[in-house]
Amino acid sequence: MKKCIRCGCDLDDNIIFCPNCGAAQPEPDYGDANQSYQNYSGYVPSYSIRPRNIVLCIIFTIITFGIYGLYWIYKLAEEFNDISESQDRRPGTSPGLVILFGIITCGIYMIYFWYKIGKQASKIQDAGGYFLDDMSIACMILSIFGLEIISSALMQNLLNQYLRGYGIN
Repeated sequence: MKKCIRCGCDLDDNIIFCPNCGAAQPEPDYGDANQSYQNYSGYVPSYSIRPRNIVLCIIFTIITFGIYGLYWIYKLAEEFNDISESQDRRPGTSPGLVILFGIITCGIYMIYFWYKIGKQASKIQDAGGYFLDDMSIACMILSIFGLEIISSALMQNLLNQYLRGYGIN
């Protein structure tokens, strides 16, 4: 049995995040038997997930009259789902279905999607054990007013912050 490094509550030896305060606990020392243990969350980020330049994404979305924006939304949904699954969390809606439902409902589904992806992002922990910001309400309101490009930029910023926690630039 060990104690939490932040709040001092009793924890089992295999706990990596304190259920009381959420603090990441020091990596257990397993000697040579655990050479593949990479970080506190157990997740080694896929090298296919890379930070994107937000300004360029906005410019490409404007130049292509929103087509790149659909691709951007698809990739954001896919990457947040991959990270959620790797942390043993329930993924969100399939990226293809997000685009399909958004088109079929003339964008009404996207209001719900931005709320859900904001909540999904707020549950993801970075390497230091810190939760990402909850942007669900802000993204939903921006989507209601037709400013989904700003919602995409906010979520991309959160994803970029998460990747920086793993040293991916």
